[in-house]
Amino acid sequence: MRLVHEDFTFTMDFAAEPVQVLIVEEPLVLYEFVQDLSEQMDGARGKFVLSEGISEVRLDKAAALITDPFRIDLNQRKVLTELYRRLQRLSMEEGYYLRSNEIASQIQEYMTELLLEFDSTLILSAEIDFAGLFKLAGIQFDEMGLSYPDKILSFMRIMREFGNVSLFVFVHLLPIFPLSEWSEFFDHVKYEGYSVLLLEHAVPEGYNGIKSTIIDSDLCEVY
Repeated sequence: MRLVHEDFTFTMDFAAEPVQVLIVEEPLVLYEFVQDLSEQMDGARGKFVLSEGISEVRLDKAAALITDPFRIDLNQRKVLTELYRRLQRLSMEEGYYLRSNEIASQIQEYMTELLLEFDSTLILSAEIDFAGLFKLAGIQFDEMGLSYPDKILSFMRIMREFGNVSLFVFVHLLPIFPLSEWSEFFDHVKYEGYSVLLLEHAVPEGYNGIKSTIIDSDLCEVY
């Protein structure tokens, strides 16, 4: 997987280096990069081009942009919707089909009894929606007690499995990431096969092992 920009010559080859940092020293250009990526994540055209082999890949279909590293959400609505859809499909498979129908019948019977307690005529107008039941039960991904690095790793696992995300772009992650846990996190990212781009204004000392590309204040590229 490769990421390029129409106005510059750099190529982010994540197959060769799964974690890369793009240091943009000019704040306005960094802002423009983030704004462009954000708009592309919403389906608009932009100057970044993501490709797999010879095929272009739409960023809104394959990438996640995290502009606020302080607020990593493991339970995004679209992810939970996909989770409930998969659980519903699982409930209809051979190993669960009979139990699911039995439970649905019991719920309908219980609701019918409740409705009979009212003088007005009430009916059940739809069959039991298991996706709705899973939502009603509050099923979600557990994030209690996770360290910050573990929460990011969990976020990436969830987004890859339930959101088909293959590229994660973090803005200003390193200044708040615990340096003492960086090497282990870096190893996990490589082992689990994630592609990560870190957009930074500068990289603090000690964050080793990252392939860096610098766009300096004169907009010159330094490798």
